Amino acid sequence: MAQEIKNTFLKSKMNKDLDDRILPNGEYRDARNISVGRSEDNDVGALENVIGNLLMATTDLDTNGLEIIGLKESPVNDTIYVFLTNYTDTNPGSPTNAPEGTLHFIYSFNTLTEEYTRLLQGEFLNFSKSNRIIGINLLESLLFWTDDRNQPRKINISLARGRSGSRGDTNTQDFYYTQEHQISVAKYNPFQSIELYTRTEVKVLNWDTGSLSYITVLGDRVAELTPYRGAAVVSNDVASLTGSDYVFIASVSLDGGNTKISFNKALDAAPSVDDIVIFIKSSMTNEDDDVTWPGDPNYLEDKFVRFSYRFKYEDNEYSLMAPFTQIAYIPKQKGYFVEGDEDAAYRSTILDWMENNVQNIGLIIPLPDRAVSVASTYKISEIDILFRQSGNLAVKVLESVSIGQVAAAGGLNNSYTYDYQSRKPYRTLPEAQTVRVYDKVPVTAFSQEVAGNRIIYGNFKDRHTPPSGINYNCRISKKNSSGFYNNFIEYPNHSVKRNRTYQVGFILADKFGRQSSVILSKVDEGTDIDTDFYSGSTIYSPYDSTSDGTDVKNWFGDAIELVLNSPIQSNLNNASGTPGLYAIPQKNQTTGDGFAIGRGGSTSINGSTWIFRKDLAYPLSQNIPEVGQYLRGEFIDFVKVLTITGPLSNLYTVTTDGQVNSSYLPIPVAIPNIPDLRFAYAINDLGWYSYKIVVKQTQQDYYNVYLPGILNGYPGQSLQPTSNIIGDGELEGAFPDDELNLTAHTVLFSDNINKVPRDLSEVGPQERQFRSSVELFGRVTNSMNITTSDTEPDPSNLQYYPTINNSKNAIAHTATTIAAASDLDMSFSQLSNSESGVIVYEFETGTATNNDSYALDSSNSVPPGSGVTAEQLQNNKVTVTVSGQPFIRYTIEGTSLVFKDNTVPDTSIVVVTITGNAGAAGGTAGNLTFYNIDTNPFIARLSTTEKAIGWPAEQTVNPSVTPGIHEWNMQPYLSVYETAPVESLLDIYWETTSAGYIADINSEALTGYEGITSFQNLSWDFPESKGPGDAITSFFDPYSASGVFISNTTVELISVINGIDEDVTDKFDIVIGTATPNVGKYKLILANSANNGFAFTEGSDTRDVFYFEIQSTTIEGEITTNYIGGIDELDGALYNVEPTTLNGILPNIQLPQESSLLMSANAWTTAQITNGSSVGNPANATTNTTQLVYTMEPFDPAIPVPTNWNMDATGQITQASGSSSVGVYTINILATDANNSAGGGGVYGALFYKQPLTITIGDQDLNDELVNNFCPLTPSAADPIPPTPYLLTQPEASAEGSGFSGRSSGIWYISDRVLNPEVEGDFTITDTDNSIVPNGAYLQIPASGIDINNVFRVGTGAHTAGSIAMNLSILGRQLNWGVQTTINVYMRFIDKTNPNYLPGWIPITNINVGILELNKNNYNPLMKIQNNAFPGKTQYADWPQQLNAKYPDGYNQGASGLEGVLNTSPFSTPGEDSSGLGWANYIRCFNFADFTGVGGIEYAWTVTGLKGAADVTHPEDRTVAWLTVDDLNNPLCVPWQGENAATNFPAGEPKAFPYYRSAYTNSRTFTSTEETVLYAKTPYADYVTTLFTDKDFATVSKPTNENAPFLNYNLALDSSDYIDSLLAWDYGDPATPGLPGEAMNLQIVSEFNPVNGNRISNAVGSQTTASLVGNGLPLTNGNSNFTFDEPSDDVNGGGARLNRGYSRFKTTFQPTD
Repeated sequence: MAQEIKNTFLKSKMNKDLDDRILPNGEYRDARNISVGRSEDNDVGALENVIGNLLMATTDLDTNGLEIIGLKESPVNDTIYVFLTNYTDTNPGSPTNAPEGTLHFIYSFNTLTEEYTRLLQGEFLNFSKSNRIIGINLLESLLFWTDDRNQPRKINISLARGRSGSRGDTNTQDFYYTQEHQISVAKYNPFQSIELYTRTEVKVLNWDTGSLSYITVLGDRVAELTPYRGAAVVSNDVASLTGSDYVFIASVSLDGGNTKISFNKALDAAPSVDDIVIFIKSSMTNEDDDVTWPGDPNYLEDKFVRFSYRFKYEDNEYSLMAPFTQIAYIPKQKGYFVEGDEDAAYRSTILDWMENNVQNIGLIIPLPDRAVSVASTYKISEIDILFRQSGNLAVKVLESVSIGQVAAAGGLNNSYTYDYQSRKPYRTLPEAQTVRVYDKVPVTAFSQEVAGNRIIYGNFKDRHTPPSGINYNCRISKKNSSGFYNNFIEYPNHSVKRNRTYQVGFILADKFGRQSSVILSKVDEGTDIDTDFYSGSTIYSPYDSTSDGTDVKNWFGDAIELVLNSPIQSNLNNASGTPGLYAIPQKNQTTGDGFAIGRGGSTSINGSTWIFRKDLAYPLSQNIPEVGQYLRGEFIDFVKVLTITGPLSNLYTVTTDGQVNSSYLPIPVAIPNIPDLRFAYAINDLGWYSYKIVVKQTQQDYYNVYLPGILNGYPGQSLQPTSNIIGDGELEGAFPDDELNLTAHTVLFSDNINKVPRDLSEVGPQERQFRSSVELFGRVTNSMNITTSDTEPDPSNLQYYPTINNSKNAIAHTATTIAAASDLDMSFSQLSNSESGVIVYEFETGTATNNDSYALDSSNSVPPGSGVTAEQLQNNKVTVTVSGQPFIRYTIEGTSLVFKDNTVPDTSIVVVTITGNAGAAGGTAGNLTFYNIDTNPFIARLSTTEKAIGWPAEQTVNPSVTPGIHEWNMQPYLSVYETAPVESLLDIYWETTSAGYIADINSEALTGYEGITSFQNLSWDFPESKGPGDAITSFFDPYSASGVFISNTTVELISVINGIDEDVTDKFDIVIGTATPNVGKYKLILANSANNGFAFTEGSDTRDVFYFEIQSTTIEGEITTNYIGGIDELDGALYNVEPTTLNGILPNIQLPQESSLLMSANAWTTAQITNGSSVGNPANATTNTTQLVYTMEPFDPAIPVPTNWNMDATGQITQASGSSSVGVYTINILATDANNSAGGGGVYGALFYKQPLTITIGDQDLNDELVNNFCPLTPSAADPIPPTPYLLTQPEASAEGSGFSGRSSGIWYISDRVLNPEVEGDFTITDTDNSIVPNGAYLQIPASGIDINNVFRVGTGAHTAGSIAMNLSILGRQLNWGVQTTINVYMRFIDKTNPNYLPGWIPITNINVGILELNKNNYNPLMKIQNNAFPGKTQYADWPQQLNAKYPDGYNQGASGLEGVLNTSPFSTPGEDSSGLGWANYIRCFNFADFTGVGGIEYAWTVTGLKGAADVTHPEDRTVAWLTVDDLNNPLCVPWQGENAATNFPAGEPKAFPYYRSAYTNSRTFTSTEETVLYAKTPYADYVTTLFTDKDFATVSKPTNENAPFLNYNLALDSSDYIDSLLAWDYGDPATPGLPGEAMNLQIVSEFNPVNGNRISNAVGSQTTASLVGNGLPLTNGNSNFTFDEPSDDVNGGGARLNRGYSRFKTTFQPTD
């Protein structure tokens, strides 16, 4: 049995290095499509097959353009989740919603069952191919993903798969998830608070015309309206029917098929048919009368509670908490004092009845959809009812109500009423939930990952950018009870506290709870609206200053009234983070807002059908809804328009996917000249959705101090310090008599001691009197009613106004002293009058007369002997009786009693009693002034210097009334102080219950508003090229919401904020048009200040996006603020202008090869490169070139920029000296602005200036040693003086002739030293193969040898730089001149490393050096004039072949060589030049740069056999030869038949030699040239390397088609570019010997490089052709062109030796036989 071998592969390692036999266990040698098991089971290390791809043959995913943008594999459930779309957002930086018709899917594919399921679909997924989904995670059954385009999302795959629809289903509603809020990680935010009232409206059908005690409404509505018994009845239609009328519903009954609603009292005015009457009822009730009520009646009695709610979603998430209600509180007795309460209040210092009378509360919870639908549309499973006590941070849960209960109770309503019956909460929320005021789910996130059960987001944006401000005003106003608002019923006893400062702000939120910071008003100053003053966001609530301020009977409390002047605005801008609005009003017309609806029959809302009438009176407000737009819904937030038909009789019928909100019905009564506007919307899911009003009020806790009266001044205020008091004692501590209205006193006891605490810091242990720093504001003051008799006094109280008339400033009192009564000399005994001192006078009157006077002295006192002083009578109590009856008709004058008006009967007994208390400082009844004075209470002495309070301690006759009527001394009664509040250090805002949809409040702000609400016909043009005073917009029109152009306004540019929140207002201005057609229109301009403007720089695409705040004021005083701009790459965005040059393009450049600087930065400056900005343009170059980045790129993509070239930050191009080959280089140079940063797209990103630049390298100047002024044109041959460098024919020394017909030979050489042909080595030839090398060691010239005087040195150095043009000129003046034998050229090289090393001379016929001649012109031996007759010899010549073809044996051929080749015309007189001289120019050119590795080049020209016939008596007629050396490309000397062609140009003009040209062709064939001119730097056509289109050599001529690179060209002899025309060369016509030759010019056809324009050099076997032309046409002789072709070769043949360097000849007559 074979042994089992088991191997594992724990190491998971492939090892191919070791032999199989020694491979360690755990490794393997080779494997494919496997994986190694890594589990912890027993299969660890086992090999497993890797499953490959599987092709799904049939799917429904073959839609064109559908792509997978995200993929997630789940090994746990063997499923792959695939995200697909066919939509591509072209601007992913500012994404837009995917349009209808695009496809968006999420599929799941089971790898085991091969089943695939469409989980959900729809445009709401808003996928885009430009936003790949890389963050995908599966957490249990929840699939999370994020794409950095939409907010993070998730679905429950179990629920999605359970209702996924069929794969081919196109109806989104068939899927479980159908809307954005269902799949967002951040859940829907319940932004509306619980309501504590119910409200309904009825339309009056009839009324009680008699008593006005009831109305009737159409139909049986008894069941509906019965719950409103006890509701307040108000109306905006019925005159003066407000809450202050206190009309309530008494009963509801059926009356003849209609419903009769009876009131508790009659109406003040009769209603009209169709008047709207409103019933509002509080849901807070007291249930003491209901014995069946199950709640705890005392639970809320001492509690101030608030309520809220939150949603629980099906995946166990919770929403944010909705705003809490205000305190659910109605005090007992409705907050009123009843009989006895005032006495109880000051005795106890508290109000016993200020307890909560509320026991049962109906909590009406708003729902985002109908109660029966909210579970499916919002995936809500429960609602938590939340409870919080005032002053307690803990939030508790009263009950969690299942959504089933909600659906059953709420039904088709979009609210649910929870009946709270004073039950205790059952659990407390954790602190993390309590402080969760907004969702922290990012707005967008690029990546996400899972850690444990946590989702982590990365590279995210976590909040929206809010508007910088909202245009609103605020004021404190009385609660409105006419029905516009509900707060007078919902919170009947709530009021804004007075003497407080409030800051009111907005908080905006998206649908998912992401909230803004507090946004304040942009209005700094207040404004008058309908005669009422409104402040900005900060407002002060003052005390009333007079009794006219508040009508208490009709006062329901104060409230903050906010007026939104213009709509809340936000632009959707992804770059700046502004989300836009959730509901964006659609404006398809050019002017106006919304669409105006009209009143009239047939307008209705019936289910999902809405019929409206368009109001044709407002043609500029006709933005009627379109299919796909949205309207406000009645039961959900917005409904989608499905169809719209009309107009039919001006009626439109709209169907929607839900019921339209009832606000789309027309208002009952039209407002003149104001359109009844409605709006259609586009939905932006992440835009601002809702608002809530928040208030900051840091003045918190305070106390009401309930006092037993306040004494104005001191007790006994009328007693003087020197008064004599009746009795035994003396005056004890008499009080000041001048403190009335300056000082007040009151008793502190019980809780008031704590409310007005004494300052106990920094006092000594013996201190008994203290002060208090608590400020006190009087609210109620005590008084004493005036009486007409001495009966009991009548104390009462009055409202106290702690302000000075016409001032808002509140006046505070402070306690300067607090001490026990005894310490203030105000003890009971000190203030009491016990009447212990008594004096009685008794006497009998006489006969009654007027003004009877009786002295009170010791004569009539009882007992006798007592007397009083006048002061005692003045300051003590006097009682008079007449005949036993009290009598008051008297006066005291001094010490006498005077009766008035004869009122005392005759002989009446009069008793006068004077009573007093020894030492009593309080005067009569002074012990009654202070409450409980006998207990020695604390008394506070108050400083009231600014405004008095309380009642004075007076007992004087009132002089303004009948004598004897008294104002009673102050006695205790309720007075109230309010302590200054505690200032909180927490700078926080408190949320209110005022919240709603932004769409609603914006609609209200626009409807009927006649201020400027929009700008129309506004277009932007804001390039950076705009300068001071330039307009950046068109004239645009200010329009009201009615769509009316308002021409008579004033306008102010309030602020301009750029994209990084910098204030740049001073950069802009706004002007109003004054000329037709722009009168009254606005235009934004750049402020007209020096050098004002902008440059588009890096980051400008987001930074230089400007948000304009514009305030318009109409002549009626309507002030509104509108905002424009602030949209990236659109409104208010600066855009870029291409950089340009102001002084032409940068010129092409020609440089010597050794140059290191190829282009200077100054070239940019000279061209005045500018970045396109107007700032500093053109004077300030620094500003103009801000952030310009200079680069270069290939002109031809196939030819890169040389790698040795470098362009620096200044735009300068350099190379290592001499590192570039000679040639013409064309590149593109670029100047890119904005630091070449990507930025936005198009003109909102970096732009560039680009031009081609040709840099010609190789025109290096000839080295200075060879540049000289030697330029003979017609040298004299008479008697040259050696060593003049002319070679002349010599006298004849043989039998061949006489005169100066001898042949001369000579040498011209170029060297860095002086050479001698007799010195070995100076002229040694090393080319042993050359046919002319002599046998000897020295260079020998056949025939007569070399005269030492005929060796000429040219220049002072070797050729070390530039292009050298060597021109051997021969001038023949008589017959038979020329060169009989040869003209040869040699060169030798100076070694670069060893300048002293000079190798031997090399003839240029040597292929190794000849090929280096310019254009490779000397490929084969040239300039050797050789006889064809000699066997084995080849015809070589550099003149046209026709001269040889005429005579195969040569012209006048002698035995030793060619002679008589050229001649001149005969002359009649020796010594006189003929009419035409004979000329010959032999030219050779070399560029030093073509030779590498050499330090210099030396040249030697040898002429053997110079001849020419001349009479012996006329040596001046001898033939002369000379060599000139010049710079080929910058010639100074070009001998041209006796003229210098190099100086034949007007002064100041460049040396640009004109060439006639043909068109570029595809063949070497000769074609005629045209008059079109190109230019070259040399007149030597055979050495032209580049042709230019201009005389400045700026633009190289190039073939435009690489298939047509050939060009015919010839030097223009007669041109306007010359001073004088150049003479033609003339080779004569072999067919007509002896006759004058025809003027000829050389025409070249060459091939040019289409990339750089360089002439392509001759190559082995293929050169281009040169031809002599006459009169512009090629000359022909039979089948033979007058060319340099070898006779046997075709013009395009491989054997041709074409376009080589050639000689130029001029003869007058042709040679003869």
